[in-house]
Amino acid sequence: MFARVLTFRFRPDEALVEQVERIHRENTPILQEQKGFVKLYQMLDKTTGKGVQIHVWDSEADLLAYLNGPVAQGLQARIQAVVKDFAIAPPEAEHYEVVGEA
Repeated sequence: MFARVLTFRFRPDEALVEQVERIHRENTPILQEQKGFVKLYQMLDKTTGKGVQIHVWDSEADLLAYLNGPVAQGLQARIQAVVKDFAIAPPEAEHYEVVGEA
């Protein structure tokens, strides 16, 4: 399995929490339809505004196919439109091979 880890930096704001929760509810069903998608974790520190999102995929090929496809580009555009007023830095993305789980 492979994971894509996104780190976000937002200015803390209660409205941000509502927006992140809404985005998660709206986008999760779309991700679940993608080939190789396994799981999505979304975390947010309401005090600092730091957020982490972890997408888990069956394979690196599935992850890359998603990232290079129109669904990912559409979701990213939708997310950017919602959080642009809260972001203080562009998201950082990293990819990892999952080598263990419990």
